[in-house]
Amino acid sequence: MSDKNKHIIAAALQFAVAAAVVIAIFFIQGGASSENLLLSITNAVSITALIYMCIAAFMFLGTTDFGDIFGYAGRKALHGLIPGSFPDTKTYYDYKQEKAEKRAKKRGFKTTLIIGIVLLLCAVILTFICMA
Repeated sequence: MSDKNKHIIAAALQFAVAAAVVIAIFFIQGGASSENLLLSITNAVSITALIYMCIAAFMFLGTTDFGDIFGYAGRKALHGLIPGSFPDTKTYYDYKQEKAEKRAKKRGFKTTLIIGIVLLLCAVILTFICMA
């Protein structure tokens, strides 16, 4: 299977999960018995869009070295509290290099962000339709 096909399948799966989340939120807020059905759908779509955009933001932060110092400090603190919990032989530079190697293998956040933006645009359009 080519790399392009994998991206298409991943995007389709993410969109299917987004649709399932929209349906779940719609029913959780009692959308089927709601007075304004279109407004309930709009709320569910906008909440899902915001969730996806927040996830994309966290995925983006995961691709940067912003949190490396916090992870390293947490490991050091845990090792200080519980000696022998894991090997403590790495310097910060070694820890950062190991994280950079792992980060290079991670997939991007763009698909999640694009789905979030598309859902947000759909929610805005539905809001204008609902208000008309």
